[in-house]
Amino acid sequence: MEIHHAMIVRSSPSRLYQALTQQRELQVWMDAPTIAIPEVGSIIEFQYDQGRRTMKMEISHLDVDKQVKWRVIQALWSNEVVDQTITWTLSMVEDSTLVDFRMEGWKSHDAAFASISYKWALFMVRLKISMGDTREIASLLSIDAN
Repeated sequence: MEIHHAMIVRSSPSRLYQALTQQRELQVWMDAPTIAIPEVGSIIEFQYDQGRRTMKMEISHLDVDKQVKWRVIQALWSNEVVDQTITWTLSMVEDSTLVDFRMEGWKSHDAAFASISYKWALFMVRLKISMGDTREIASLLSIDAN
């Protein structure tokens, strides 16, 4: 089973690839102190709750400006060893980029699956905002209270 999200971002695949691989960029939209070296085999470390909780991903594949794959080494959502992969695929759509996110390796559609799916959707919104694309975000925030 997999979590699957996709969105169009008004940015280039090159710029989004940087956001998915560069430490400073990851830190912004993942909203956590981050250690990252953009090389296959290196470990990305995200530190949450002032370093008390850590999520680690191994970079398993890089195809410049097209695809980034991570293998989950240490999850925040489970104390057990998980066999999960995350794939970000980037493709041009007119003057924008389609960002296709897939997280594979879920054993069931349980509460953890639903919670993590929601959190990745929020991270994707943060990624979109970090690229300066706030088109849909602005309309979501203008909620009519009546």
